[in-house]
Amino acid sequence: MWFDEYDNAGAQHGYLGQPLGAATRTGDVSLGSDMLTGGNFESQADLDAWDLWADTGYAATAAIDTTAAPVGSAAVKVDVTQTQGTDWQVSLSFAPVSVISGTEYTLSFWAKADRSRNLTAWAQQSADPWESYFNIDTIALTTDWQYFEIPVIAAGTDATAEFSFGFGESLGTVWLDDVRLQTGNRDVWRRDFSGGISLVNATNVTQTVPLNGTFRKINGTQDPAVNDGSLVSEVEIPPRDGIILLRNFSEWVYLPLILKTGG
Repeated sequence: MWFDEYDNAGAQHGYLGQPLGAATRTGDVSLGSDMLTGGNFESQADLDAWDLWADTGYAATAAIDTTAAPVGSAAVKVDVTQTQGTDWQVSLSFAPVSVISGTEYTLSFWAKADRSRNLTAWAQQSADPWESYFNIDTIALTTDWQYFEIPVIAAGTDATAEFSFGFGESLGTVWLDDVRLQTGNRDVWRRDFSGGISLVNATNVTQTVPLNGTFRKINGTQDPAVNDGSLVSEVEIPPRDGIILLRNFSEWVYLPLILKTGG
């Protein structure tokens, strides 16, 4: 299939020009309050709000570490000293967490490890049959602190769910800090190019995005209700959709250069 946006309704490939930088989050999307008590791990009391569990054949410890933290003065340090290779069989968990089916949530945190490895995270029932509400299979850690912001959608409703990180895949040490679980999704993205901008709404709700300037819609034929060539300073983007806008070069103002000669 071919769409007007691919070549600006016949303007040929490359009409957007070169990117002016990386994609960044945009718009005015706010998140709800944090649902995880003690996720900043500033004190032993914060850590005591969480539960470290290791299954038979696994062993791990968790402690507050004040030697290096990306936020505040401390982080939690989890050492896995015995494993048989299954991630969920060593977990650091918080409960209760209330989730609502179909609702978007954002999990955010800082993390690093003593070697390259994976971390997992999930929310589930806190009792048999352990129904899963969301699952994040692969969070790639390095030896440097990284900030993660991951949107998820709850697959069920439970006022007493349990949120967990899984460490049991491999031996070694993982550090976590500033762990938050909040309602909402900030995945509205903008990337600027020399000839225009691209916007993507990866959330489940319509987003109104201010543009901090005036841009022109593509003058297309496939979806003229959207691509009508009009000038806009903000756009409304439906869920899981996007739009490409052109820089309005016709609005540039050129001032004459006045040369003075003589004394």
